[in-house]
Amino acid sequence: MNHTNGTSAPLPDSGTEVPFDFSVTTKRFRADHSAHFRTQISEDTPLYLLCVQTLLIIAFLIGLWFSDFRWTLAGIIIIIFLIPLAGAYIYVSKLLTIKAYLALSPKHVSIDSNRNITIVYEKREKEDSDETDYEYPVHEPDYLPYESIERIRVSRFYLRVESFVLGYPLLIPLEAFPRGYDYKKLCSVPGIKSSSS
Repeated sequence: MNHTNGTSAPLPDSGTEVPFDFSVTTKRFRADHSAHFRTQISEDTPLYLLCVQTLLIIAFLIGLWFSDFRWTLAGIIIIIFLIPLAGAYIYVSKLLTIKAYLALSPKHVSIDSNRNITIVYEKREKEDSDETDYEYPVHEPDYLPYESIERIRVSRFYLRVESFVLGYPLLIPLEAFPRGYDYKKLCSVPGIKSSSS
């Protein structure tokens, strides 16, 4: 039997119901730059490590082929020069984008009982180090249905929501939730992968 009191919703192919009584609106927050950078870099770290290992092996094999390990040393020096270029590429491709701007913008998040997460972007305040009076534009709110959420991760300081609709990992500081709110309830929603780190 389906109840329509707004606190529960039926599963698609069964008669059982799952409670969705964890509606909440967070306090205003802004993700930390270093946390966002660590999140972005963690996605590609295995690829970068594989590239460095491959280049080291190639340099070592060239040194063996010519029976001269100065080639290996030359390869290692080239790799050392490539590391700052890789860092610059990561910075430009991951952190100088509109998605990164939105990820680091001040916002608050509303989680409702209708299986939606609403991200409301707020006006940026002029920072102390900024000497200009530039008005930063406020982005339109984003709406994430639970079906679009790929994974929710709980770390020591953040609840990380990954969605293919949003295009960037949403980092919600745990301190932004009201005191006593059980943010781990989101991890129990059917169809959402969750993990702790």
